[in-house]
Amino acid sequence: MFNQFRQAYKGTKRGLKVELENFKKKYSNWREIVPCLMPALEREIVWREQMQAAGQFVPQWAYLQTWINQARWENEFEAVEPAKGGTAQYNAQQVQTQQPPSDDEYGGSFGGVDC
Repeated sequence: MFNQFRQAYKGTKRGLKVELENFKKKYSNWREIVPCLMPALEREIVWREQMQAAGQFVPQWAYLQTWINQARWENEFEAVEPAKGGTAQYNAQQVQTQQPPSDDEYGGSFGGVDC
């Protein structure tokens, strides 16, 4: 079961032996946790898809070791508000592109010294 979960995990991961040994070392009750991993992963995948469809920020996948060490199978996800108008919209703060400073803003081009 652990290997099925590991293979389905979308983030960076190492080999089965390394990940399983880390998991066993971290949690003495690992046999009770293993059946919870795949349903938790499926919940996260659905949440990520909903966030993306709503035009909201979706963080990168954590390394599998991080996901395990932080017991992320216990995560609860808030309901995602669908995007207005049925299309994905960017609902976060507007990102403003900044213009590079002009040469005279810093007293001349680089390499010159103003005294």
